[in-house]
Amino acid sequence: MPTFGDFSKESDFYQGSRFEHGSMIGDMTIGSKKVYGRDLWRTPHDPDWPESGLGLASEFGCGDNGVTCTGKGDITNGVLGYDTAQIGEPFLKIGVGALIKGSCPDCVGDPAQVYQFNSPYKFYRTPKWAVLDSPGSNEITFVSEEILGDNGYRIEKTVRLDGNVLTVRTLLSNAGKKQFTTPWYSHHFFSGDNIPIRPGYSLDLGLSEFGLKADKAVFTQPGLGSWSADMNDYVGVLAAKDGSISMNVTKPIPDGVRLKANFLDENMPTLTDGSFTIKAPNGISVYERIPELQTQSRNPFMYGYNVYIEKGTLSPEPMLLLYLQPGETTSFTQHLKFGSIDVAFSLYAYFSGSRRRSGQYTQIADNPIENEIPRRIATV
Repeated sequence: MPTFGDFSKESDFYQGSRFEHGSMIGDMTIGSKKVYGRDLWRTPHDPDWPESGLGLASEFGCGDNGVTCTGKGDITNGVLGYDTAQIGEPFLKIGVGALIKGSCPDCVGDPAQVYQFNSPYKFYRTPKWAVLDSPGSNEITFVSEEILGDNGYRIEKTVRLDGNVLTVRTLLSNAGKKQFTTPWYSHHFFSGDNIPIRPGYSLDLGLSEFGLKADKAVFTQPGLGSWSADMNDYVGVLAAKDGSISMNVTKPIPDGVRLKANFLDENMPTLTDGSFTIKAPNGISVYERIPELQTQSRNPFMYGYNVYIEKGTLSPEPMLLLYLQPGETTSFTQHLKFGSIDVAFSLYAYFSGSRRRSGQYTQIADNPIENEIPRRIATV
C-alpha cells in the first residue's frame, strides 16, 4: 500500500508554488564533505517562499513570467488551464498542484493577471504524494497526480543510489484531454561545504559553439542592466578550439549580486547533450548527464542551457522540452556521478519535500564505492 507524505505546515520542507515538490533532493554528504547543502541559499528558510528549494529542485516551466515560454508553438510555462481560469478559480502547475489564480502578491492590481512564476500562489487544495514500495534501501519511488477539468498530469519519480552514482528518473504523463508542451530544468543549488561561490568553483559545460572567431564563448545575459550584474566581471568564460566551454569563478560573489547567462542561441550553431561537470573548492566534483538526450526519440529535446550564479549557488541549468498528447508518457533521467580527491567515499543523500515526516529527514543507506576507483571521477 502506498503511504502519503505529510504536507502540514509543521512537517513539510517546501510548500512553495514554483518547484516540483518531489524534487527536493540535497544535503548530500561524501565522507566528511557536503554538496547541495541548504545553509547558503535563501536563509533563513521559508517553506512557503517559491525560491526556497534545495539541491536538485526542479521546475516545469522556463523560469520567467508569463503563461507561455519563448519558442515555436504553444509552449506552456509549466501551467495548465491558466488562461481559461477566472480570478479565484484554480489552475495546475505541473509538479506543484492546483493553485488559485490571482492569489499571489504580485497579482494584486494587475488587470492582465500575467502568471508570476516566482510569486507565492495560494493552493486550491493540498497536493498529495504517494510513496511506493521500494525494492531496496537505496531506492525510493513516489508519485503525484492532479486532474482539473480537461487538464491533468501524473509524475512518478524514482531516486536510486548506487555507490557514487545517483540517478533521478522522472516519468511525466498527460492525464488530461489536451496536449501540452513544457520546458523542464533542475536548478542545481550547488555549493560545497557551505563555501560561498568564489575562486575554486568551476564548471565545464557539455556543449560546443562553432564558428567562433575568438576564444571567448558567446552567450546572452537576459537580466543585464536590470536585475543582474555582468557575468564577465566575476567569471572567466572560455571556449576551447573545439568550441567547448569552461567557466571559472574569478572573484567572490558579493551579497545581492545575481548573474545569468544563456548559452543556446538560434543564431549560433551549437551542439549539446545537456551534460556538465561542476567542481567545488572542497575537492568534490559532480558530473551530470541525461541519457535520453542521446537517443533519436522525439522526447525530450534540448530547449535551453542557462547558468545562474549567486553567492549561495553555482547553478548549471540544461533545459528540456517535453511534448505530450493526452494519455502519453515521457521519461528522462538525471545521472549524477560524484568524484573526490579522496580514494573512496560513501554518499548519503537526504530527501525533503514529500519525504519529510514529523520534522525528520529520511536517509538513504550509504553504499561505499570500490577502493580501486581513480582519484578523480569527474569526466566519464
